[in-house]
Amino acid sequence: IYSFVSRAVGAFSQIYIYELFNSVQLAIIAGIAAFTGIMIGFCICGVVAAHYRLNAKHGFLLSFLFTGLGLILLPLANDVPEACGAAAIRGIGSGLFWLTIHTYELMESSDHERDIYSTFLSAGDQIVTVASPAFATLLLWISHHLGFGDFTLLFLAMPPLLLLGLPALAALKD
Repeated sequence: IYSFVSRAVGAFSQIYIYELFNSVQLAIIAGIAAFTGIMIGFCICGVVAAHYRLNAKHGFLLSFLFTGLGLILLPLANDVPEACGAAAIRGIGSGLFWLTIHTYELMESSDHERDIYSTFLSAGDQIVTVASPAFATLLLWISHHLGFGDFTLLFLAMPPLLLLGLPALAALKD
């Protein structure tokens, strides 16, 4: 669910920022902010989690929280720093998600299982990479034809969809 939401919103967030500020340069800066957030979420949070031996299960919860917050804040952005801040927050969520995925992969699989686990994870991610932008495009089309702003349904539907993944976290080992 996380990958689906992240992929669905990823490309369209950049288009939204471009339409909001009518500047390719500012959209690129927001993209840089998002990638900086990813590095913070993956690298810095990874060092902190390893140093304090934090429970990896909480990484998923934090990734959902940061990603959802970024999705909520982006449509509320009134200026470039706010849009870049929202992109960076969503990026931190993405970095935390992949940090947690890799941590669980190393913790829960043995050397001889890891290849097949990674293969299935990547195959599922590739399916999501195709399906989620198509779903997002459908939401944009519906939103436009209903007379809402083009991005309204996308940004309204994705945070609740992200919440559908939270019950699966209860099944994870501590």
